[in-house]
Amino acid sequence: MNFNVDGMNVRKIFANFLIFGDKIEPTMIVEDIKELDSDYLDVLKESGIKGLIVDVDETLREMFHKVPEENIEWLSLAKSKMKVAVVSNGYNTQIREILEQLDIPYFDFAFKPLKININKALDSMDITGEESLFIGNSQLTDMLGGYRVGSKLCKVKKNKQSNR
Repeated sequence: MNFNVDGMNVRKIFANFLIFGDKIEPTMIVEDIKELDSDYLDVLKESGIKGLIVDVDETLREMFHKVPEENIEWLSLAKSKMKVAVVSNGYNTQIREILEQLDIPYFDFAFKPLKININKALDSMDITGEESLFIGNSQLTDMLGGYRVGSKLCKVKKNKQSNR
């Protein structure tokens, strides 16, 4: 049985990942999202990045925990510098409320690495994949999803609040 989403066979996407996934190299690697400070965001903007697509779990927060206040402040800072959208394979009421207060688009149940909701995030910011930086922790969902839409890639090695 074939399962098609976004015009692509999901089995084929994952089979290709198993073969080529380790070949997808992030543009940059950070230990924590806050390493992308004001100066770094300015450099990204000067290099042509117009928007950020940000993952939730293990990027903005430790899995199933509240978003730390300093990461909410980082989102606010990032939004003051460029466009921001959040794309998550999950859903969380606290995340939705925070992002509504910050007026940041939230695309939940995104089925990353499928492109459909990543493209919706790009459309919400009125930018192309090439003008975006996808920030996430997962090689399978975030890096592959960002790669598939042409984004630059920033891999977050771990959330500093995580014990992993």
